[in-house]
Amino acid sequence: MNEQTTDAAVKADIEAEARVREYYEVNTRLFLRFGFERETMTIHRAVWAKGIWHRRDALNYTNQLALDAMREGIGDGPAEVIDLGCGVGGSLLYYAGRTPENWRGVGVTISPSQARTAMRNAVARRFHHRLKFIEASYLDLPVPPGFDAAVAIESLIHASDLGQALREAARVLRPGGRLVVIDDFLLFPPPADATPWWRGFRGYWHANSPRSVDDFAALAASAGLRLIERRDLTSNLRLIWLPKWLANAMLRVGLALPRSLPLVESQVGGLALQTGYLDGWLEYAFLVFEKAGGDAPEAALQPAGQAAQK
Repeated sequence: MNEQTTDAAVKADIEAEARVREYYEVNTRLFLRFGFERETMTIHRAVWAKGIWHRRDALNYTNQLALDAMREGIGDGPAEVIDLGCGVGGSLLYYAGRTPENWRGVGVTISPSQARTAMRNAVARRFHHRLKFIEASYLDLPVPPGFDAAVAIESLIHASDLGQALREAARVLRPGGRLVVIDDFLLFPPPADATPWWRGFRGYWHANSPRSVDDFAALAASAGLRLIERRDLTSNLRLIWLPKWLANAMLRVGLALPRSLPLVESQVGGLALQTGYLDGWLEYAFLVFEKAGGDAPEAALQPAGQAAQK
């Protein structure tokens, strides 16, 4: 790769990250004001798994999955956890309310307003002595190595350079530390007639790094992270089915509207996301990785594609 190509790639990464930052700067307050996120401060998908009857529990389902996976690797001792794409702090606040005082957390977000809101939330819930939130990119984390666990819920799909994001996650983890990822993954390339939907997903949902689970795991393995568990959560999402003609009409209208209008990107991107699930080219998956060097469970010795599935 020549210098000119490298410069162009760096510029593209910077521009992609700036668009994601602006997306959350514009939309976070609207999500919190009009959505169901106000109660949990969790800007994540609601997962209606077996035994989940209330929306609060559905919104926190991924938080509990991540907490269980981290506890399995950490045990009952003191822990340092980093949230890569922490939003307004909902996940770390959830963990802090269910773990001993010797658990500490750092939340990272590229949105300055999210970082400020997250810190206010920590102060309001009296967890500010255990949690801190910083404005930074997970492509260049301003923290030293040594974290026991890292979590990334619906955030790495936005990475302009997924390989670098995974390398940074591996760098800050201690040997044997765990990375928990819950995100959208490709099952297969969308068909030709889904091109407008692909445009909506990539451009309006800011899906800068769409990968299959296997491709994602291979990239993680090259960073020193071995997949030890995978689980498909797609069937636990409550999707809104629309007749194709209506969905296509809504997409055309959305794509024609100025992207600068509040909620246009989130609505168009969300519609494309649901279409990807319903048409079967996207899945919502839970993945657990372990950094080499610890006491790896037996599953960690298997090829990525053979990691334990539940």
